[in-house]
Amino acid sequence: MTLPRMAMLFLPILLAVACLGVGGSSGPQSVIGDCQPGMTLQAEEGCSIPNTDADDTFWVDEDGSGCYSEEGSGAVYTSTTRCSIPSLSEDAITASRNDDGSWTVESVP
Repeated sequence: MTLPRMAMLFLPILLAVACLGVGGSSGPQSVIGDCQPGMTLQAEEGCSIPNTDADDTFWVDEDGSGCYSEEGSGAVYTSTTRCSIPSLSEDAITASRNDDGSWTVESVP
């Protein structure tokens, strides 16, 4: 089997692993609607960010960090996830961690 043929066979597997985010944040267990200023989220809850190309998502990870997932559009699917503590500030959302471990959405576009 030639190298290009082998690459074509394994490319779908590699893309699936990359899209699943193996080794990264687990993502929200439940999405409770569109993110709104003042909304408070508990661990494993998330919300969709309106007015983004692919309805990007904000959620509270099981480790207590706030995470933002940005879905890329175009010919190739891309997904970028950034997590942080004690606050998260992105173009699409600003949120901060509360003393009890929950997070409050401060602003969305």
